[in-house]
Amino acid sequence: MFPPMRVSLQRHPLAVLRTLIGFTQKEMAQILECSTATVQAVELGKLKLSMDLAQRVHFQTAVSTEWLLADDVSQPPVSGQGTPYTKALFEEMQAALLSPKKSGTDALAELWRIRGMFIKNVKLLGILYTEAYKRGKVPIVFYKGIMLTKELFEKEIGQDEHIAEKLKALTYSELGPVDLFELTETLDQFEGDTNEELKRKLKQTKEPLPPFLRTFVPGLNKPPARAGKKK
Repeated sequence: MFPPMRVSLQRHPLAVLRTLIGFTQKEMAQILECSTATVQAVELGKLKLSMDLAQRVHFQTAVSTEWLLADDVSQPPVSGQGTPYTKALFEEMQAALLSPKKSGTDALAELWRIRGMFIKNVKLLGILYTEAYKRGKVPIVFYKGIMLTKELFEKEIGQDEHIAEKLKALTYSELGPVDLFELTETLDQFEGDTNEELKRKLKQTKEPLPPFLRTFVPGLNKPPARAGKKK
């Protein structure tokens, strides 16, 4: 007869995840940019895991936010793609965050992930502005959003004259009538700028993209412009 199974002390998926990757509560708190007390409180069930913190866990570890928020330790952890979660996946995610891929197919995969993050953020803004409109709070939401983004630019991006010129057009007083074509233009600009950065990275690589993958990046096969006009 088998001995009775020990009851797990891991009361929350966050504790399951942390144990799997081999982190202490302090180390987990550091990558999530929160206090150790917060991690401890969530794991003990004294504090509900917020969507914001769940998203930060997902960003740092690639574990599924749905699995985290389900709060069911009987279910094994899964990745954001629904595949079994492993410590190797966590290490790959951390490596990508600390040293982003700059060449070959890895660079293209990184670009796809970035675009996915961008689209999710746009969807989040859509929900925010819809609810702000219902409550008559759009002006304050817009103002606070601009201020927070400005702070984020200064902290994570730094000063840049080219960026400053783009931001000048986004002050509340200069907003005028808009239409859906401007949103399309914004999406096209984002795609164009990120494609240019990918092409810059690929020039530095010793592992170029296979020909069939190059077709996924508009303009990648475009011949370089000539220095002078043909007479």
